[in-house]
Amino acid sequence: MTWLQNYDPLGNPVFTAIAAALPVGVLYYLMAVRRTAVWHAALAGCVTAAAVAVAIFGMPARMVVGAGAMGLLYGAVRTAWVMLAALFVVRISIDSGQFAILKQWLDAVFPDRGLQALWVAFALGTLLEGAGGGAAVAVTTAILAGLGFPPLQSATLALIGNTVSAAYGGLGNPVRALAASSGLPEADLLVVTVRILAPAALILPFWMLPSIGGVRRIVTLWPGLLASGMAFAAVQVFGARLLGAGAIDLASGTAMIAVLIVFAKRDRTAANALSFGGTVRAWSPFLLLAGFIVIWSLPPVAKTLDSVSWRHAVAGLHLQVASVPPLVAKVRPEPARLEFPWLAAPGTAVLFAGLVAARLVGLPFRAALNILFRLVAEFRSALVALALLGAMAFTTRYAGMDAAIGVAISRSGSLFPCFAAAVGWLGAAFSGTAAGSNSLFGTLQVSAARHLGLSPLLMSSANAAGGAMGKMMSAPSLVVASVAAGHAGEGCVFRAAFFQSLGLLLLISILVLLAATLS
Repeated sequence: MTWLQNYDPLGNPVFTAIAAALPVGVLYYLMAVRRTAVWHAALAGCVTAAAVAVAIFGMPARMVVGAGAMGLLYGAVRTAWVMLAALFVVRISIDSGQFAILKQWLDAVFPDRGLQALWVAFALGTLLEGAGGGAAVAVTTAILAGLGFPPLQSATLALIGNTVSAAYGGLGNPVRALAASSGLPEADLLVVTVRILAPAALILPFWMLPSIGGVRRIVTLWPGLLASGMAFAAVQVFGARLLGAGAIDLASGTAMIAVLIVFAKRDRTAANALSFGGTVRAWSPFLLLAGFIVIWSLPPVAKTLDSVSWRHAVAGLHLQVASVPPLVAKVRPEPARLEFPWLAAPGTAVLFAGLVAARLVGLPFRAALNILFRLVAEFRSALVALALLGAMAFTTRYAGMDAAIGVAISRSGSLFPCFAAAVGWLGAAFSGTAAGSNSLFGTLQVSAARHLGLSPLLMSSANAAGGAMGKMMSAPSLVVASVAAGHAGEGCVFRAAFFQSLGLLLLISILVLLAATLS
């Protein structure tokens, strides 16, 4: 028998939304206020999600178990494995001595720490996000920490730098997900999303700098900040039609990298002391990481690698849970399969990149494996937490709890343009990805827009823009940033990132409201 999701089991959208938010509320309370060990907080979130799913949303217990098992495997393979492999590449660079050369190059090219942080967190982070794989935050956070930035500052900067690029990251996957769920043309969605986010991209360099060296630094560095923001935004605006979603982050990240290098007041003596070959070798672990992920994402390669993946339908859940209007246009049974893409997973691509890099920089294979095993032992609690967070996310998704919050907000009537981006923000914060938010709420945004006489294209794109700002507040992102920074503390990272994320959401909401008013 098919179980139909109920987005208002309490008969009051506000009360239902509060109940649906309990699992995430418990998780964040334990992490940020009680400063509980992250895996304990994640376990508590899972238990709360299961209890709310059964007791309030009426989901059968066997389905809750099946959804949790799916999420546990997803969190382990898609999130924990990527984080571990990305940190493996970073440790290869450090233990081989190449990171010290990389640091010398960055110090020589960017004597100013503000531009150095902007180059790593925003420019390089965008390039890595565009390559896909989900390793951008882990890598940029670890590099910033290795350059001597405080752990909390490293984590916060990497999360902020990952906002705008998250709307198109993974070779355009979030935009494709939005097109699939909304039924709107992918090219048009990309253009409108870029128009919403372009002002944010222009402002972001100025937004990030005060957290590094105070507002006064803007006075001396504003030409480079303005030029880099304009280059980033311009490439995205003009590239939306010419390049498509798959290449827009790669192009804008490359442009920003080049512009910041041009505006940097480099230490020529120190720069000339470094050979070109030595610099390339120092960067080789990270170049290989991006290259392997791109290769893994190529359709022919991805299809071949995926042919050996293991999949199994979850008994009692597969096509037995159905989404209903207004979340979808008509009743839609949801697939539910356990997936173990052991070779096709992005984490495997990053692992191979690390192994090849180890060979190039002169580390023996045994030494590389020892690094990997030490990382597993060091971060075992974080790896368990990421798997548990996947279980929580899948439980809330299949129970309809995430959708219930979005449906409640969509009933705000004429105020909906103010809150459309907030729906995407919450979707990304709950699901952990911008693509997940777009898949979940694309149809809802279209339905609400048509009911209120608004542009479906604008409201759907607002979801994408809001999701990009919300990704930094997802629990997996907070855990990854904290671990990569050297145990900055998930609660501390949450408190530092929360108001930054809300401020960026407010900016996006204002831009969407202006666009809705003028259209």
